[in-house]
Amino acid sequence: MVADACAGADDDSHAKALYVLGLYRPLVRVATVDEVLAQSRPAPR
Repeated sequence: MVADACAGADDDSHAKALYVLGLYRPLVRVATVDEVLAQSRPAPR
């Protein structure tokens, strides 16, 4: 789940939903857009 690329009904609901999703690790990983993009870039040579 890309936490900063989704939204809840309000900030509190968003935070609670992300918390609950985090309980399902390792099936679900909560990450940021920057983390996802960093994984998709090739390693420097």
